[in-house]
Amino acid sequence: MIEIPRDYEQLNSQQRLEMLQFYFETIISEYTAFNHSQFIYPLYQTFQVQLNQQMRQLSHQDEIYESFKNLQKKATEDTTIQEMLFEYDEFIHPIKIQALPKLIKQKYKKPQIDKKAASCILDEQPIKHDFIMTGSQSLMVNQNRDRVHSISELDDELKLKVIKEFDEKSYISQINFERSPQTDLKSVIEQRMEQSQNYYFNEAQLDDAFYVIQQAKVEIQNNQHLEQWFYENYANFINMIQDKYATMQLNLNELESDGWVVEKNTKSLVIKYKIDSKNSTVTLFMDSVFEANITKLMALINEIELYQNYVPFCVRSSMPKRIGKCCKICDIQVYFPLISDRKAVFVGEGIDRLNINGTIVFLCKSVDNDPEFLKLHNIDLSKDKGKFVNLILNYYVFELTPLSDNKCRVRAITNSDPQCRYIPKALVALVARKMASTLFEKMQKITQNFIKTPWYPKYLENQEFYNWIETKVNNHFSKQQI
Repeated sequence: MIEIPRDYEQLNSQQRLEMLQFYFETIISEYTAFNHSQFIYPLYQTFQVQLNQQMRQLSHQDEIYESFKNLQKKATEDTTIQEMLFEYDEFIHPIKIQALPKLIKQKYKKPQIDKKAASCILDEQPIKHDFIMTGSQSLMVNQNRDRVHSISELDDELKLKVIKEFDEKSYISQINFERSPQTDLKSVIEQRMEQSQNYYFNEAQLDDAFYVIQQAKVEIQNNQHLEQWFYENYANFINMIQDKYATMQLNLNELESDGWVVEKNTKSLVIKYKIDSKNSTVTLFMDSVFEANITKLMALINEIELYQNYVPFCVRSSMPKRIGKCCKICDIQVYFPLISDRKAVFVGEGIDRLNINGTIVFLCKSVDNDPEFLKLHNIDLSKDKGKFVNLILNYYVFELTPLSDNKCRVRAITNSDPQCRYIPKALVALVARKMASTLFEKMQKITQNFIKTPWYPKYLENQEFYNWIETKVNNHFSKQQI
């Protein structure tokens, strides 16, 4: 006889297997009952992370290992999960609808089941009654100190106590398995918004910050008084996150757009372009796999003061201001043949999407003509006013996908306007394509001999930042391993 485990760490392998099985059933039931994949998907991620962690701790010869393996296979092949993943992909990429997985050639819906999955947060005081919100139901749970042989003998409500511990240890804790009584909803919303701000400001996880806000909105949508308080206190932050998220999705969708003319297509580099005849802008797409650690590549993008050492035609670069842990202002001067020098002042921001799709992205855009942004961040550009024509970066996106410790795929897309009204568009496009090719070739050379380049001292100077990134990437790889 064993005592009911008070938290997840006290469970043995068999009990953890049973808890994971219950957790998986809860995910299926939650999605079937409420059908919002954007809220259920993080639960599925949590489940996969915990499942993989358990399998790594077991020998492949263990009998229990095969049971974990079977659960993993079931969780991958389940048609409801496939439907949820497809729906989530549509939610993330609203413009580009992905192809259906082979498992579900037609979107398949299982019959509605009566079971309502319990998304809840249990009272911090276990002696009192706990009210659990379960969709349209409320259940009251009493403290139980009976002894049982197995976790499977517990009631669902008691299993939820262990699941709460289980979920709190996951990367995306408290987003879903938490519902409080109405009387405590305000404090829960405050916690959620604190969590959202932590995701964005401390972890550079824009997606997670956005999802927590959406969850908070769902919880207060029928409470007019709470809604008013919510927007009075958090409107600026909410608008900022929503605007950044929408811009990110819009820019990333361009990576998957069509209508390209292929300039170069080799084993090591792909370059494509297209010209917008309406506004004379050139859009460039670059794709290459680098034999380099992702942090070395990030140093090339992050160390703004060294841009003139590898960015074609860049004669000067500086960082007038840092406005966040992963957000900087960049000021560059560019020389172009046949025309006067151009100047670009843009904001660049790094976003950790490793838990979303295994990438880290950098988003850049010009702020020269955004007086509201310049005023907000106290940026003065008056000293150069009238000296240069602005090079307008409508967007510049780098998407880095770590493939291994020393291999990384880089996709980049940029749309810019050098404001050359009297230069033929074909010539502007030609220069831009050559710049793109030279840029990636120089990046390849720098990363191959990184220690002997000017970036290495900068890398050591900012070691804490790059170690922080490396830890994130290592954690990402550990979740992928079995």
